[in-house]
Amino acid sequence: MGQLGVTDAELASLEAGIAVTTGKANDTKSQVEARTVTIYKEGPASYLAMLLSAGSFRDFLSRLAFVGQVVGSDRAKLTSLDRLNADLAQEKAQAAQRRAEIAAQKAAVEAEGARITGLRRGVSDASQALAGEVANQQVLLAQVEADKAAYLAAMATLAGESSSITTLLRARQVDQAYGWTGKRVPWPVVGPISSPFGPRINPIFNTPEFHTGLDIAVGYGTPILATEAGQVIFAGVMQGYGNVLIVDHGGALATLYAHMASVSVRQGQRVARGQQIGLVGCTGLCTGPHLHFETRVGGTPVQPLSLLP
Repeated sequence: MGQLGVTDAELASLEAGIAVTTGKANDTKSQVEARTVTIYKEGPASYLAMLLSAGSFRDFLSRLAFVGQVVGSDRAKLTSLDRLNADLAQEKAQAAQRRAEIAAQKAAVEAEGARITGLRRGVSDASQALAGEVANQQVLLAQVEADKAAYLAAMATLAGESSSITTLLRARQVDQAYGWTGKRVPWPVVGPISSPFGPRINPIFNTPEFHTGLDIAVGYGTPILATEAGQVIFAGVMQGYGNVLIVDHGGALATLYAHMASVSVRQGQRVARGQQIGLVGCTGLCTGPHLHFETRVGGTPVQPLSLLP
Protein backbone atom coordinates (compact mmCIF):
# COMPACT_ATOMS: atom_id res chain seq x y z
CA MET A 1 0.00 0.00 0.00
CA GLY A 2 2.92 2.40 0.72
CA GLN A 3 4.37 1.93 -2.79
CA LEU A 4 0.92 2.55 -4.24
CA GLY A 5 0.77 5.90 -2.40
CA VAL A 6 4.19 6.92 -3.82
CA THR A 7 3.06 6.06 -7.36
CA ASP A 8 -0.13 8.07 -6.89
CA ALA A 9 1.97 11.08 -5.79
CA GLU A 10 4.24 10.70 -8.82
CA LEU A 11 1.21 10.56 -11.11
CA ALA A 12 -0.21 13.71 -9.52
CA SER A 13 3.13 15.50 -10.10
CA LEU A 14 3.23 14.32 -13.72
CA GLU A 15 -0.34 15.49 -14.32
CA ALA A 16 0.49 18.89 -12.82
CA GLY A 17 3.50 19.12 -15.14
CA ILE A 18 1.32 18.14 -18.09
CA ALA A 19 -1.08 20.92 -17.20
CA VAL A 20 1.80 23.50 -17.14
CA THR A 21 3.31 22.24 -20.39
CA THR A 22 -0.13 22.15 -22.01
CA GLY A 23 -0.65 25.78 -20.96
CA LYS A 24 2.68 26.84 -22.43
CA ALA A 25 2.03 24.92 -25.64
CA ASN A 26 -1.44 26.40 -25.99
CA ASP A 27 -0.07 29.93 -25.44
CA THR A 28 2.71 29.41 -27.99
CA LYS A 29 0.27 27.81 -30.39
CA SER A 30 -2.02 30.84 -30.09
CA GLN A 31 0.86 33.17 -30.87
CA VAL A 32 1.91 31.08 -33.87
CA GLU A 33 -1.68 30.90 -35.11
CA ALA A 34 -2.05 34.68 -34.78
CA ARG A 35 1.23 35.25 -36.59
CA THR A 36 0.20 32.79 -39.30
CA VAL A 37 -3.04 34.71 -39.81
CA THR A 38 -1.08 37.96 -40.13
CA ILE A 39 1.35 36.52 -42.62
CA TYR A 40 -1.54 35.01 -44.58
CA LYS A 41 -3.27 38.40 -44.72
CA GLU A 42 -0.20 40.49 -45.57
CA GLY A 43 1.73 37.86 -47.53
CA PRO A 44 5.47 37.91 -48.31
CA ALA A 45 5.00 40.95 -50.57
CA SER A 46 4.61 43.22 -47.58
CA TYR A 47 8.20 42.47 -46.52
CA LEU A 48 9.46 43.20 -50.05
CA ALA A 49 7.49 46.42 -50.26
CA MET A 50 8.90 47.55 -46.95
CA LEU A 51 12.45 46.91 -48.17
CA LEU A 52 11.99 48.64 -51.54
CA SER A 53 10.46 51.72 -49.95
CA ALA A 54 13.69 52.39 -48.03
CA GLY A 55 14.94 55.95 -48.51
CA SER A 56 18.58 55.06 -48.28
CA PHE A 57 20.89 52.13 -48.24
CA ARG A 58 21.28 52.50 -44.50
CA ASP A 59 17.49 52.48 -44.13
CA PHE A 60 17.36 49.36 -46.38
CA LEU A 61 19.84 47.57 -44.20
CA SER A 62 17.90 48.58 -41.11
CA ARG A 63 14.65 47.30 -42.60
CA LEU A 64 16.34 44.10 -43.77
CA ALA A 65 17.57 43.44 -40.22
CA PHE A 66 14.07 44.02 -38.90
CA VAL A 67 12.57 41.53 -41.35
CA GLY A 68 15.25 39.01 -40.30
CA GLN A 69 14.34 39.52 -36.65
CA VAL A 70 10.64 38.99 -37.38
CA VAL A 71 11.29 35.85 -39.38
CA GLY A 72 13.70 34.56 -36.71
CA SER A 73 11.13 35.23 -34.02
CA ASP A 74 8.55 33.28 -36.00
CA ARG A 75 11.03 30.42 -36.47
CA ALA A 76 11.83 30.41 -32.72
CA LYS A 77 8.16 30.28 -31.83
CA LEU A 78 7.66 27.28 -34.15
CA THR A 79 10.71 25.56 -32.72
CA SER A 80 9.47 26.21 -29.15
CA LEU A 81 6.02 24.92 -30.02
CA ASP A 82 7.54 21.79 -31.53
CA ARG A 83 9.66 21.26 -28.41
CA LEU A 84 6.67 21.86 -26.13
CA ASN A 85 4.60 19.32 -28.11
CA ALA A 86 7.43 16.78 -27.84
CA ASP A 87 7.71 17.39 -24.09
CA LEU A 88 3.95 17.12 -23.73
CA ALA A 89 3.90 13.79 -25.61
CA GLN A 90 6.68 12.46 -23.39
CA GLU A 91 4.95 13.60 -20.19
CA LYS A 92 1.67 12.05 -21.34
CA ALA A 93 3.48 8.80 -22.11
CA GLN A 94 5.03 8.80 -18.62
CA ALA A 95 1.63 9.55 -17.10
CA ALA A 96 0.05 6.69 -19.07
CA GLN A 97 2.80 4.34 -17.86
CA ARG A 98 2.23 5.46 -14.25
CA ARG A 99 -1.52 4.94 -14.65
CA ALA A 100 -0.88 1.41 -15.93
CA GLU A 101 1.46 0.73 -12.99
CA ILE A 102 -1.11 2.06 -10.54
CA ALA A 103 -3.85 -0.04 -12.15
CA ALA A 104 -1.64 -3.15 -11.92
CA GLN A 105 -0.76 -2.43 -8.29
CA LYS A 106 -4.39 -1.78 -7.39
CA ALA A 107 -5.40 -5.03 -9.09
CA ALA A 108 -2.70 -6.88 -7.12
CA VAL A 109 -3.86 -5.25 -3.87
CA GLU A 110 -7.48 -6.17 -4.62
CA ALA A 111 -6.49 -9.75 -5.49
CA GLU A 112 -4.51 -10.06 -2.26
CA GLY A 113 -7.42 -8.59 -0.34
CA ALA A 114 -9.77 -11.11 -1.94
CA ARG A 115 -7.34 -13.92 -1.10
CA ILE A 116 -7.10 -12.77 2.54
CA THR A 117 -10.90 -12.45 2.71
CA GLY A 118 -11.22 -15.99 1.35
CA LEU A 119 -8.69 -17.26 3.88
CA ARG A 120 -10.54 -15.53 6.70
CA ARG A 121 -13.83 -16.97 5.48
CA GLY A 122 -12.23 -20.41 5.31
CA VAL A 123 -10.86 -20.01 8.84
CA SER A 124 -14.27 -18.86 10.05
CA ASP A 125 -16.02 -21.80 8.36
CA ALA A 126 -13.42 -24.20 9.74
CA SER A 127 -13.81 -22.72 13.21
CA GLN A 128 -17.58 -23.08 13.03
CA ALA A 129 -17.27 -26.65 11.79
CA LEU A 130 -14.77 -27.43 14.56
CA ALA A 131 -17.05 -25.87 17.17
CA GLY A 132 -19.93 -27.97 15.86
CA GLU A 133 -17.81 -31.12 15.91
CA VAL A 134 -16.62 -30.34 19.45
CA ALA A 135 -20.22 -29.85 20.52
CA ASN A 136 -21.18 -33.17 18.91
CA GLN A 137 -18.26 -34.92 20.59
CA GLN A 138 -19.26 -33.42 23.94
CA VAL A 139 -22.81 -34.70 23.46
CA LEU A 140 -21.48 -38.15 22.54
CA LEU A 141 -19.08 -38.11 25.47
CA ALA A 142 -21.87 -37.15 27.84
CA GLN A 143 -23.98 -39.99 26.45
CA VAL A 144 -21.12 -42.46 26.81
CA GLU A 145 -20.50 -41.31 30.38
CA ALA A 146 -24.20 -41.66 31.15
CA ASP A 147 -24.30 -45.14 29.57
CA LYS A 148 -21.17 -46.12 31.47
CA ALA A 149 -22.62 -44.88 34.74
CA ALA A 150 -25.84 -46.81 34.10
CA TYR A 151 -23.89 -49.94 33.16
CA LEU A 152 -21.62 -49.74 36.21
CA ALA A 153 -24.66 -49.18 38.39
CA ALA A 154 -26.25 -52.28 36.86
CA MET A 155 -23.05 -54.26 37.41
CA ALA A 156 -23.05 -53.17 41.04
CA THR A 157 -26.66 -54.30 41.27
CA LEU A 158 -25.74 -57.63 39.69
CA ALA A 159 -22.92 -58.06 42.21
CA GLY A 160 -25.36 -57.28 44.99
CA GLU A 161 -27.85 -59.80 43.63
CA SER A 162 -25.12 -62.44 43.39
CA SER A 163 -24.21 -61.78 46.99
CA SER A 164 -27.87 -62.13 48.00
CA ILE A 165 -28.07 -65.49 46.17
CA THR A 166 -24.96 -66.64 48.03
CA THR A 167 -26.59 -65.69 51.34
CA LEU A 168 -29.83 -67.47 50.39
CA LEU A 169 -28.08 -70.72 49.42
CA ARG A 170 -25.74 -70.75 52.40
CA ALA A 171 -28.69 -70.41 54.72
CA ARG A 172 -30.36 -73.46 53.06
CA GLN A 173 -27.22 -75.59 52.66
CA VAL A 174 -25.34 -74.77 55.85
CA ASP A 175 -25.60 -78.36 57.11
CA GLN A 176 -25.19 -80.05 53.70
CA ALA A 177 -21.99 -81.81 52.68
CA TYR A 178 -20.91 -81.68 49.04
CA GLY A 179 -22.00 -84.94 47.44
CA TRP A 180 -21.26 -84.43 43.73
CA THR A 181 -17.61 -85.43 43.49
CA GLY A 182 -17.03 -87.21 40.18
CA LYS A 183 -20.63 -86.78 39.04
CA ARG A 184 -21.71 -85.08 35.84
CA VAL A 185 -24.89 -83.25 34.87
CA PRO A 186 -26.13 -82.64 31.29
CA TRP A 187 -25.92 -79.25 29.56
CA PRO A 188 -29.05 -77.08 30.02
CA VAL A 189 -28.74 -76.00 26.34
CA VAL A 190 -26.30 -77.01 23.63
CA GLY A 191 -24.30 -74.20 22.06
CA PRO A 192 -20.93 -72.40 22.02
CA ILE A 193 -19.59 -70.67 25.13
CA SER A 194 -19.52 -66.93 24.39
CA SER A 195 -18.06 -65.94 27.77
CA PRO A 196 -16.31 -68.38 30.16
CA PHE A 197 -16.32 -68.61 33.95
CA GLY A 198 -13.76 -66.55 35.89
CA PRO A 199 -11.88 -63.26 35.58
CA ARG A 200 -12.41 -61.34 32.36
CA ILE A 201 -12.23 -57.84 30.86
CA ASN A 202 -15.60 -56.30 30.30
CA PRO A 203 -16.09 -56.15 26.52
CA ILE A 204 -17.91 -52.80 26.62
CA PHE A 205 -15.92 -50.61 29.03
CA ASN A 206 -12.67 -52.59 29.25
CA THR A 207 -12.95 -52.98 33.03
CA PRO A 208 -11.90 -56.11 34.95
CA GLU A 209 -14.62 -58.23 36.54
CA PHE A 210 -15.34 -61.79 37.68
CA HIS A 211 -17.84 -63.76 35.61
CA THR A 212 -19.73 -66.13 37.91
CA GLY A 213 -21.01 -68.53 35.24
CA LEU A 214 -20.95 -69.60 31.60
CA ASP A 215 -22.66 -67.66 28.82
CA ILE A 216 -23.96 -70.17 26.25
CA ALA A 217 -24.85 -68.51 22.95
CA VAL A 218 -28.11 -69.87 21.57
CA GLY A 219 -31.07 -68.24 19.85
CA TYR A 220 -34.22 -66.72 21.29
CA GLY A 221 -36.80 -69.26 22.40
CA THR A 222 -34.39 -72.19 22.75
CA PRO A 223 -35.79 -74.57 25.44
CA ILE A 224 -33.82 -74.62 28.72
CA LEU A 225 -33.65 -77.99 30.54
CA ALA A 226 -32.99 -78.65 34.23
CA THR A 227 -29.55 -80.23 34.56
CA GLU A 228 -30.64 -82.34 37.53
CA ALA A 229 -33.67 -83.01 39.69
CA GLY A 230 -34.27 -80.57 42.53
CA GLN A 231 -36.52 -77.94 44.07
CA VAL A 232 -37.04 -74.46 42.65
CA ILE A 233 -36.07 -72.06 45.43
CA PHE A 234 -36.36 -68.87 43.37
CA ALA A 235 -38.31 -68.04 40.21
CA GLY A 236 -38.64 -64.35 39.49
CA VAL A 237 -37.04 -61.16 38.19
CA MET A 238 -33.80 -59.50 39.24
CA GLN A 239 -32.46 -56.27 37.74
CA GLY A 240 -29.14 -57.68 36.57
CA TYR A 241 -30.07 -61.35 36.02
CA GLY A 242 -33.42 -60.59 34.39
CA ASN A 243 -35.79 -63.56 34.53
CA VAL A 244 -33.91 -65.99 36.76
CA LEU A 245 -34.47 -69.49 38.15
CA ILE A 246 -32.51 -71.20 40.97
CA VAL A 247 -32.79 -74.96 41.63
CA ASP A 248 -31.44 -76.60 44.81
CA HIS A 249 -30.25 -80.15 43.98
CA GLY A 250 -29.13 -81.14 47.49
CA GLY A 251 -25.60 -82.11 48.47
CA ALA A 252 -24.74 -78.36 48.68
CA LEU A 253 -25.23 -77.98 44.89
CA ALA A 254 -27.52 -75.45 43.20
CA THR A 255 -27.83 -74.32 39.59
CA LEU A 256 -28.89 -70.89 38.30
CA TYR A 257 -30.38 -69.97 34.92
CA ALA A 258 -30.58 -66.27 33.99
CA HIS A 259 -31.66 -63.80 31.24
CA MET A 260 -34.53 -66.16 30.34
CA ALA A 261 -37.28 -65.02 28.02
CA SER A 262 -39.80 -66.86 30.21
CA VAL A 263 -39.90 -69.25 33.19
CA SER A 264 -42.20 -72.28 32.97
CA VAL A 265 -42.00 -73.47 36.62
CA ARG A 266 -42.79 -71.80 39.92
CA GLN A 267 -41.00 -71.32 43.20
CA GLY A 268 -41.30 -74.36 45.53
CA GLN A 269 -41.97 -76.74 42.63
CA ARG A 270 -39.83 -79.87 42.21
CA VAL A 271 -38.37 -80.46 38.76
CA ALA A 272 -36.95 -83.59 37.08
CA ARG A 273 -33.65 -83.97 35.31
CA GLY A 274 -34.07 -82.86 31.68
CA GLN A 275 -37.41 -81.11 32.33
CA GLN A 276 -38.02 -77.89 30.40
CA ILE A 277 -37.95 -74.97 32.83
CA GLY A 278 -38.03 -71.98 30.47
CA LEU A 279 -36.88 -70.35 27.21
CA VAL A 280 -33.70 -68.51 26.25
CA GLY A 281 -33.99 -64.72 25.96
CA CYS A 282 -32.15 -61.49 26.78
CA THR A 283 -33.61 -59.95 29.93
CA GLY A 284 -31.76 -57.96 32.57
CA LEU A 285 -28.17 -56.88 31.91
CA CYS A 286 -27.77 -58.49 28.50
CA THR A 287 -26.44 -57.64 25.04
CA GLY A 288 -27.84 -60.58 23.07
CA PRO A 289 -29.74 -63.84 23.45
CA HIS A 290 -27.90 -66.44 25.56
CA LEU A 291 -28.23 -68.51 28.71
CA HIS A 292 -26.21 -67.49 31.73
CA PHE A 293 -25.65 -70.75 33.64
CA GLU A 294 -24.12 -70.99 37.13
CA THR A 295 -23.24 -73.88 39.43
CA ARG A 296 -22.91 -73.02 43.12
CA VAL A 297 -21.57 -75.10 45.99
CA GLY A 298 -22.61 -73.87 49.42
CA GLY A 299 -23.66 -70.63 47.73
CA THR A 300 -20.28 -69.96 46.10
CA PRO A 301 -20.03 -69.95 42.27
CA VAL A 302 -17.77 -72.73 40.95
CA GLN A 303 -16.57 -73.68 37.47
CA PRO A 304 -19.61 -75.23 35.68
CA LEU A 305 -17.35 -77.23 33.36
CA SER A 306 -16.26 -79.31 36.34
CA LEU A 307 -19.81 -80.78 36.41
CA LEU A 308 -20.67 -80.78 32.70
CA PRO A 309 -19.73 -83.72 30.46
